[in-house]
Amino acid sequence: MKLNNIYTLAFAALSLAACSPEDFDGVSEAGLPVAENAKVTATVDEATNTVTFNLEGDGIYPMWYIPVDGKEVTKNPVYSTLNPLQKIWSNAGDYKIYYRVGNRNGMSQGMGETTFHIANSLTNYDELLAMLCGKEWRIASTEAAHMGCGPSGTDGTEWWTAKPNDKAGFGVYDDRLTFGSDYSYIYDPGEGGTVFVNKECTVLGGPQSEDFMAAVDGKKPSSFKLSTEDGNIYMTMPAGTYFPYIPADAAFNGELKLRIESLVGSTMVLVWDNGEIAWHYILTNADEGL
Repeated sequence: MKLNNIYTLAFAALSLAACSPEDFDGVSEAGLPVAENAKVTATVDEATNTVTFNLEGDGIYPMWYIPVDGKEVTKNPVYSTLNPLQKIWSNAGDYKIYYRVGNRNGMSQGMGETTFHIANSLTNYDELLAMLCGKEWRIASTEAAHMGCGPSGTDGTEWWTAKPNDKAGFGVYDDRLTFGSDYSYIYDPGEGGTVFVNKECTVLGGPQSEDFMAAVDGKKPSSFKLSTEDGNIYMTMPAGTYFPYIPADAAFNGELKLRIESLVGSTMVLVWDNGEIAWHYILTNADEGL
């Protein structure tokens, strides 16, 4: 994304933060945060090369910019306002992440940066497989942004994110996913026996006036593969693979190619990006109720 688009999205973030006349009471340019003074940490999980970025402080929020090559911010789009933000780096090296800081007065004029080091390249997927397999995954319904969407090239959270239990009653939270060490995959539609589908999809009974649930006759086996492209790790499944939310025809009629944003502990973040829109999913294998 070009630099002028970055400023446009920064203004959009400010507009969203100040959405009512009351929000403007006491707004002052002198109260703008200073990015260089922000306390930002980058913590590396060396098992999976997942980096966790965190901005500390009350009443402030980050706007992260992640350069494609780890150097020039102009080569990368506005990535996310999530805090903390997690992302996998597949290649060893020294990297930078840039950020602005926002508060009720607006967005910092300057841009801060922090560096981090990835010690080892992911030359095989043994650690990822060990974390994926032998567990039962589901949409993390109690997590904010467990589903979301945004511009292509981002983490899919800028336009809309689901609040905790936002989609209760849509037959998505009882779906279960399992991955095998032999690269097998099983989708279980749960007690409801349905899959959640975008209203614009023509597959499985659409299009309809709103997102809908389509009946699924039992568990659906498939497979998956892991690959590395441009420093990102992808999980790809063949056409016809079921997933808790089917966002577009291409995600069902074609390969379902999910970018693994992070895999830490019992949580995995995935993004499906078709070049026009990015869909964001948070999965968990934690015990129910945790």
